[in-house]
Amino acid sequence: MDPKTQEILKAVRKNFLKELKDAASGKKTSLVFIKNQIPQNKIVQEDEVFQVIVTGGSICKVAKVKYQSGKIKILQKQETPVDAFNTKEDFLQFVLNNLDNGTKTLAINFTFAIQPILENGKLDGKLITPSKEHKFEGLIGKNVGKEVEKYVFLKTKRKLQVSVGNDTVCLLLSALTQYSPLQVAAGVVGTGINFSIFQDKNTIRNLEAANFNKFSPSKETKEIDRQSARPGDWIFEKEIAGAYLYKQFNIMIKSKNIDCPPINSTAQLNAIANKNLGETTEIARYLFEKSAGLVASVMAAITDFSQRDLIRRKDRNDLIRRKDRNDLIFVMEGSLFWHSLRPKIERYLKQLAPEYRTKFAKIENSEILGAAKLVS
Repeated sequence: MDPKTQEILKAVRKNFLKELKDAASGKKTSLVFIKNQIPQNKIVQEDEVFQVIVTGGSICKVAKVKYQSGKIKILQKQETPVDAFNTKEDFLQFVLNNLDNGTKTLAINFTFAIQPILENGKLDGKLITPSKEHKFEGLIGKNVGKEVEKYVFLKTKRKLQVSVGNDTVCLLLSALTQYSPLQVAAGVVGTGINFSIFQDKNTIRNLEAANFNKFSPSKETKEIDRQSARPGDWIFEKEIAGAYLYKQFNIMIKSKNIDCPPINSTAQLNAIANKNLGETTEIARYLFEKSAGLVASVMAAITDFSQRDLIRRKDRNDLIRRKDRNDLIFVMEGSLFWHSLRPKIERYLKQLAPEYRTKFAKIENSEILGAAKLVS
């Protein structure tokens, strides 16, 4: 890593850590630091079959799940491509179209910023602001689960119980099948980007890291932001996430007058990076390197922050500092992370934070299992 890059990434790490500390002390920062109380009561009954819907940037997952003998069993799952949810009606109709007639309980893994609401032992979420180019007109400021329940009853006269959790919250919940809260953080680095951490064993903090803004965005990101559905929001995501990297590539090849047709996905960008196409390949590899370095800086800052909360007090659930803690397991999701960035991020972490032994884990069907734990 050259000195200039090292200086930039160290500054990002420092600034992200300060944002975390300020948010934890109640100050307003670019990190929303949303508090999520983990539901303590089960909504589903023993042997009940229920459904999980996982929203995403361009792909959604629908699963049929059974709660049996204290365990979650996935009976059926499928992926389906989706167009942008421009309106509340678009989203609600999508849910209804994928709902089985006999379903009484639905858990939604919601890949957008929500303000969690725990009511009568059931977690719901008020949509704060959309991202990934989904506008959700008419749904912003509304309780997502309650809106789904109302819509289903209006259209079918069926009563449905719906629980909603943010995607990184669900990912962190899935981690509890294998790890303790002391050991883990969760991250999504794919179409978008976000991280979540445990505050204590019953409380998760959703960072909404996509909105971090204490860094210098590239000129390509500034151009993408100006043309986006929400200029000024989610700048960090626009700098490093899969929904935008290929757009940066198109801007760069055009500005350099390189004879290369525009591409329309980061998967295509990855293919270019794995070939030897001269300057075109160099640009693709540069974009992945930049993204990996910034993600590694954030992970180092999250690990720094985690040092505060590592011994359990006997009289309450708070977790406090233990000086000998020097590793953290990040349970990760996102094709960009697993298919393109992981080795690069590991290399950057060894250079940026050699004092830590950062590890990565992938939990099969985590997005489904985590959402299922909202109700079981």
